[in-house]
This record gives sequence, C-alpha cells and structure tokens, in this order.
Amino acid sequence: MIRVKDVSKVYQTSQGAVTAVDHVSLEIGKGMIYGIIGFSGAGKSTLVRMVNGLESVTSGSIWVNDKDIVQLSQKELLQARLKIAMIFQHFNLLWSRTVEENISFPLEIAGMKKVERQKRVAELVQLVGLQGREKSYPAQLSGGQKQRVGIARALANNPEVLLCDEATSALDPKTTDDILALLAKINRELGLTIVMITHEMQVVSKICHKVAVMENGRVIEEGAVVDVFRNPQHQVTKQFVGSERHEENLEEVLTQLGDGLKGGTLVRLNYFGHETADGILADVIREFNVGMSIIQGSVQITQEGPLGNLLVLVEAEGPRLGEMIKVFEKGRVSVEVIEDERI
Repeated sequence: MIRVKDVSKVYQTSQGAVTAVDHVSLEIGKGMIYGIIGFSGAGKSTLVRMVNGLESVTSGSIWVNDKDIVQLSQKELLQARLKIAMIFQHFNLLWSRTVEENISFPLEIAGMKKVERQKRVAELVQLVGLQGREKSYPAQLSGGQKQRVGIARALANNPEVLLCDEATSALDPKTTDDILALLAKINRELGLTIVMITHEMQVVSKICHKVAVMENGRVIEEGAVVDVFRNPQHQVTKQFVGSERHEENLEEVLTQLGDGLKGGTLVRLNYFGHETADGILADVIREFNVGMSIIQGSVQITQEGPLGNLLVLVEAEGPRLGEMIKVFEKGRVSVEVIEDERI
C-alpha cells in the first residue's frame, strides 16, 4: 500500500543545509494502522507530508497504491490526493461553514451533484457520530466534535489512506480515547490504511499495529507495537515506553520506601495477553514460600491484547531467585532484575 524507499528531505537555509528526513525506508501494508512516533523535530511530520506530496522529496521514492508520488505531474498528484486524505492537530475547518458544509466542501470541489453530496454528507455525519450538529458552526463545537468534522471531511471522497498528523494532540485524554476509538472503527469497517504521526505512546499503544520511532530524521526502531513495548532497543524508544510504565515516578517511589527495600531483590515482570490472568505470581509464592511486595504496576491495552508489568520486591537472592525466574519465564512472563544501591 505505502512504500517509502530511501527518502531524504534537505532544506536549504541561510545557515546551510538542514536534513529533516534522512534516508528513511518503510513499508505499510493495506488496512494497517501504522504509528510514527518521535519527539519534536524528529522529522515525522515532514515524512508524512511527503507521502501525499505536500512536501517535495530531495531523494528517494514514495509509492502509494503502485504510484510513485515523487514522479507524478502536478495534475496527477492532485488526482492521487483524492485517495490520500489528511487530518490535522488544529482541525483546519472552514469557520464560516456549518458542519455539513465543511464535510461537503471536498465533494463540491470534486464536482459531485448536490443530491449525491447531501446523501454522502448524511452518511458521514452518521459514521462519525455528529447527528444533530449538522447546522452548527465550528465555534459552537467542542474539540472532539471539531476533529470528528475533520475526519468526516477527510473521508468524503472515499480515500484509501488517511494520514493523521498529531490529530489528538489538542484534545483531553477522554476525548483522545473517543477519537482513537472512532479511527479504529473506521479502520475495521472501511479497511482504511491509517498512518498516525504522534509524540504520545498512548496513541500508538491504543490503536496501532506497527510503529516506527524517529530521531534526527532517521527511523531508529520499527516493529509490531507489542514487540517494541516488550523489548525496546533504543534509548529514545525506552523513554517513550518508560513514560507509559510510569518509570518517571520510580525514583520517587524507591526513595519513599527507603529501608523497606532492604533484604530483597527488585524485579520487573512483563506479561502479555492471557498471561495477565494466569495467577503465576501466586503460584510462585506458594511453590517457593517466598514473600513478595508489589511496588508498582500498570497494564497497557494494545491492538493485540493487554500488555502489563509489575515491579516487585522479592525476598530471595542468588540460586533461589534464579529458580523462581525460570518458573516465571516458563509461564511466558519475562523477568528483569533491577539493580539499585538502596536494596
């Protein structure tokens, strides 16, 4: 569906050449929700804007639906964009138009007859859950409703690809969840390929099937979301995943516990899917007659199932701890021993 091959983007500035995207290659399958994550300035927004030709490519090729976007004429590119829709962080609505008029706008440009436009707009209003707000203006809508209008407008011409550039960054957590649920529904029902540009790992974990992590214009890590969460390889990826595990609070937790940590081993247990309910923690406690204290824990819901971790203080060391770890791993729970001088 989308194949990015050795793509670079270099801007010429008064201070010299600036490389925004540096030899990036990606393949995104049809019907996939693909996340591209990175901190500000990583190059992710520039990359996605090259996919629909809003940014020119310095070198490399971008294939969408068997067409090389880079090689298309301006007329061919405008035609191709009808099948590559985009939604934005700040909605980009026409403030003098109502909800239905905003949704209808791309259909007017495409030359669709009024009766057909009205039918299509009604379908899209239903799809995104804006019944009763058809005559409202953007200023009368909440942030989530505005984004729903943006999504409906993007879907007007039945695109095959939907590019989302920080589409939830301006929304509160509850509204973000609602919009992500809507995008997942659209993906399921329409088979739409969705590319999510974000700096929020929560967005990736909730709906994406695969993720690419960018830093300084390069893709530094890529894979299935579950695999990246379970075993992040790069320091930047660990920072993103760590923020979801609440590790930013770990130092404070350990400091508060103080001497209560003495005489044990601190371990992190990572588990996935049905393993969260296997009761293996209780099994190990019974089998080894060992004390365990849960220090911290979280469960992250992904497209493939729940992914959780527990930080546990185990009253065991050496060979006995090694035997316990074998039991955990036999139950498909990975174990990471946390070294800390306070323990």
